[in-house]
Amino acid sequence: MALLADFEEIAVAEVCADPGGPSPAPHVHSRHVESCYVLEGELVLSAGERELRATAGSWLEVPAGVAHNAMTSPLSGYCT
Repeated sequence: MALLADFEEIAVAEVCADPGGPSPAPHVHSRHVESCYVLEGELVLSAGERELRATAGSWLEVPAGVAHNAMTSPLSGYCT
């Protein structure tokens, strides 16, 4: 992960993960939306009771207060 900007209002990071790599623990942001733009590969996002698969060019948003984590698919890593 490369943190590109970090301010009270917004943080911007580039994250890349290998296929089937480890996933972060589910977490919650109490004050802000988490947005992901998938640059390449496939991101599997678990948010609340939903699991979403997003390929390159997809934009996802997780509302504040919703537990979530991002995973790679077994066949594809991702960069966001």
